[in-house]
Amino acid sequence: MKASNIKKGTMILFRGEPHLVLEKDFFNLGRGRGHLRAKLKNVRSGATIRFTFNSVESVEEVVFQNRQLQYLYQSGSELYFMDPKTFEQISFPKDLAADKTHFLKEGELYMVTFYEEKPLGIKLPPKVTLTVTQAEEAVKGDTVTGATKTVTLETGFKLRTPLFIKLGDKLIINTETGEYVGRV
Repeated sequence: MKASNIKKGTMILFRGEPHLVLEKDFFNLGRGRGHLRAKLKNVRSGATIRFTFNSVESVEEVVFQNRQLQYLYQSGSELYFMDPKTFEQISFPKDLAADKTHFLKEGELYMVTFYEEKPLGIKLPPKVTLTVTQAEEAVKGDTVTGATKTVTLETGFKLRTPLFIKLGDKLIINTETGEYVGRV
């Protein structure tokens, strides 16, 4: 495809590596062809780069494969998933999931992105429901600090919640910000 057709969110092959287009800005310096300034994120390493393409330059769009896999467990620095159709087990380094491991629940299905049969990352739903396994007791009248307390969820993730949250409550958590949204 032509560089002028690149859109935000497009995956392209840049310098032999798959990159995600984070930002794009089309500009023209008077006479001649236009240019496209893009911010690209290397999907494998996570590094970002800014690059200017000539608008008529050709770029290769990368086709990724998304597979729905069941999360099994974490062992050391590896995450283990299973394909529910073939029962094939797949493991990959924990750093591919980055800060998303706090929201992975054993037995749940997640979308895993593959490129050339190698896993690149996990797509989480925007919100997940997790159970509180540890909660501090709220002290009556303790509202000077914004009326929040720290609770621990079933995955070991700790977050600030309102004082009325107690042990055993099911909480809705925003996976992008890691913040409390509400109770079920």
